[in-house]
Amino acid sequence: MPTPTTLLLAGGGSLVKKSMAIISSALAATGDPAKLADLDTVFESVVKSALVLVATASLVMLVIGGYQYLSAGANKEGTARAQSTLTYAVVGLVISLAAWIILSLAGLFLGADFTNFTICVVTGC
Repeated sequence: MPTPTTLLLAGGGSLVKKSMAIISSALAATGDPAKLADLDTVFESVVKSALVLVATASLVMLVIGGYQYLSAGANKEGTARAQSTLTYAVVGLVISLAAWIILSLAGLFLGADFTNFTICVVTGC
């Protein structure tokens, strides 16, 4: 019995050709392939995405902790678990914001911008 991969490659050869055509047209539309100078854009996107992820995770954990706290009622163990969830969510958010603030202040005092990642390919930039 053929596997799904075999079916895809054997019977769906046109699918592979269409995918390759899309990829090659995308490369042709953008011009040159990626260069080392494009790494700064990638790194900046990763850092911004990480900050959004941390903020979203903290918000979700705050909502979960609040729900646990409200649904615990008179249960001491449930209340303690909810309080620890809320505490860890706030501590995580404070640590991530403190790291960003420390980098910004260090950059301000040292005269460097640690929040803006650039790759200097040409000498004297």
